[in-house]
Amino acid sequence: MKIAHFCDSQPGRPDGVARSAELTVELLRAAGHQVDLYRPGPLLSRGGVRSIPVPFRQVRVGLPFTPGPADVVHVHSTGPIGMTGFRAAAAWRVPMVLTWHTDLLAYADMFAEIPVGAAWCALRLGLGWSPREFLELTRPGVVRQDRLIELGKGMFARAAVAIAPSAKTAAGFAVFEPAAEIRVLPTPVPPIAPGPERTGGNVVLSVGRATAEKNRSCCCRRSPG
Repeated sequence: MKIAHFCDSQPGRPDGVARSAELTVELLRAAGHQVDLYRPGPLLSRGGVRSIPVPFRQVRVGLPFTPGPADVVHVHSTGPIGMTGFRAAAAWRVPMVLTWHTDLLAYADMFAEIPVGAAWCALRLGLGWSPREFLELTRPGVVRQDRLIELGKGMFARAAVAIAPSAKTAAGFAVFEPAAEIRVLPTPVPPIAPGPERTGGNVVLSVGRATAEKNRSCCCRRSPG
């Protein structure tokens, strides 16, 4: 089977989206499937998409490109590359799998690019919003959240299967009234070989992730002995 994956996170970015997409592709290729992974550069890599950097953020925006045909489309994000996956699935008349990584409702008031990107997604999906409805994305709080819920409904309506990385995320799908089949598939982590037993010294415990929206915190303590 030929499967096309679309991801807006570039290699090396400290987020679960890039890692989840890479691991999924690795497993599918190992199972004998023909898989293309479209994501921001480098262009010499398989599926590398020309992109431009976003100032002051570790983010690259993919530029327009034409993907090759596939039997199944798997979208991991809803940026320009992910939206290309939405449109490709519709044009090829093939099933689309959507892995839902980003909590649009929780992050909309934190990052300006969320409502801006939501407006662009609504245009690309052809949701037919009026100018007043697009302007609702500029109003923080309940008004913007209601508009984002309508966007989520439009996305879920186009998916055959929606994958959630956790049961909590899957429970949040209820507001989108999804018709798609819902599956919970946590992103696995590679096992770490046990290190030597510690007899003393400082231990650093990191809680959360390295990106601001994950509320990263760190605490240190001195181990006994």
